[in-house]
Amino acid sequence: MALQTKAPTFSLHQALDSQPLQVSSDTPIDGVISLMSQASVHCHIPVRAADEPPLSAAPLAVSTHQHTSCVLVVDSGQLTGILTEKDIVRLIATDKALAGLTAADLMTHPVVTVPDGEGLDIFSALNVMRHHHIHHLSVVNDQGEVIGLLTPKWLRSLMEPADFMRFRLVHEVMSSQVVHALPTAPVLQIVQQLIQHQVSCVVIVAAVEGKSALAPVGIVTERDIVQIQRLGLDLKRTQAQTVMSAP
Repeated sequence: MALQTKAPTFSLHQALDSQPLQVSSDTPIDGVISLMSQASVHCHIPVRAADEPPLSAAPLAVSTHQHTSCVLVVDSGQLTGILTEKDIVRLIATDKALAGLTAADLMTHPVVTVPDGEGLDIFSALNVMRHHHIHHLSVVNDQGEVIGLLTPKWLRSLMEPADFMRFRLVHEVMSSQVVHALPTAPVLQIVQQLIQHQVSCVVIVAAVEGKSALAPVGIVTERDIVQIQRLGLDLKRTQAQTVMSAP
């Protein structure tokens, strides 16, 4: 007898970010980075006395709030481009001066969009993202105005974990080639690894005493890099252990 599965009953609009971050095309890149950072995390650098270790040895205190990994570029009510954390990290990796650059210089255009309507469902939205290799899908109305933003994270949040576990095995979804770095690695090296390997995070590892194996001790993500850039830290001198999180 065939296994009967219960069809999900939800509205896709439950996963729609109806207030995505928006900037105009002439917004300075520094302003874009600041906006994305303020909406994602608040990072506090501990104040140290003169006899305390330097910043590279003192972890930052980071608390996560509402997270956004992109901004939409909107001019005269029309969606003209999109800027993601990956775009920001790619720019940082070039070591270019940010002064004088605007959202128009870095944004992706044209933007992949889908029309708002009854024909839009979770599977069609995910298929569009897979087809175009994107993680942000804008929903627009008949006038081309932004209705909201969809991401795989929020689409998956609408489905029960059992819906995924029923059909997938661990080895099908895990990554066996983990990009990693040592805690003392400079943040600039992490940025270069993110770009070189086209990944969104680097695992920080340390040697296990008495063994040849390496153990994960933390992680640095694209989101962290954007925040570091906003804080104006020296990417060549700041070490990974200073900014990594330990989930």
